[in-house]
Amino acid sequence: MTGRRAVSVVGGSGFLGGHLVAALRCKGLRVSVFDRGSPAIRDGWAAPEIDDVATVFYVAGGATPLTAESQPERLRDELAMFVRLLGAAGRGAVRARVVLASSGGTIYAPTAVPPYRETDPVCPNNAYGAFKLQMEQALFAQPGIEPVAVRLSNVYGPGQRLRGGLGVVAHWLDALKRGEAPVLHGDPAATRDFLYVDDAVDLFVRVHSAVRPPSLLNAGSGVPTSLAELAGVMAEVTGKRQRWELRRQGRAPDRLHCHLCVDRACETLGWTPATTLREGVRRTWLSLDSRLSLVR
Repeated sequence: MTGRRAVSVVGGSGFLGGHLVAALRCKGLRVSVFDRGSPAIRDGWAAPEIDDVATVFYVAGGATPLTAESQPERLRDELAMFVRLLGAAGRGAVRARVVLASSGGTIYAPTAVPPYRETDPVCPNNAYGAFKLQMEQALFAQPGIEPVAVRLSNVYGPGQRLRGGLGVVAHWLDALKRGEAPVLHGDPAATRDFLYVDDAVDLFVRVHSAVRPPSLLNAGSGVPTSLAELAGVMAEVTGKRQRWELRRQGRAPDRLHCHLCVDRACETLGWTPATTLREGVRRTWLSLDSRLSLVR
């Protein structure tokens, strides 16, 4: 197995990273996994771990849209870590393709009209979006690498961890499993773009395999789904007719409507999100407990 078949995943033990590592290994690739405790990260990427790596995926992220507002120091630390990684990749023996998991829901200008396209203006209106934009700017400014930024919508699926302000599907299904009332923040008519994790991973794998992928890609379902519609899908899939707690006051980082145009990924990489929302929610619900009884 040659070095060009080597891949590194920074954040490989996380939700998206774990699924990505499994998919890459199924393709026969040699995958190195790095996380915050890895010596390479602690030492500032001084060691030659990525000298012969074909693709470096950066899917790490300790911040969420809510914690970004209250813990700016975490953003500074993560940005510094990412910049050190870029520098090491730029000095590598092989011109590495560095793929950044960015944000499609927070990075576009509020004046842009959904579905957001890669050509739309960027002007984040919150700390998390500004942080992701800084990461993209660092990525595209780094010499000696092949940069690709993938702007993700709301990725969900089995294994997603409950984190403050992130992952409405995971939070709501967990509440239903425990027999508690899921909390709906803001307007039930607000729309989001939910992308099943296997579809997101499929796109990342295609980016690695492509001869020359676009440097900027949206990754979403391409379909707007209201929070009320999502609640209906969950009730149908789980059979749980639980009372929902509605909190009309939305959270500061949230936009009323947000979904992505994914034509560029479809046209250039032949990628199409294949998992319907109902099927994705069904698989996620089943993963919580294999003994759960699903409504057929």
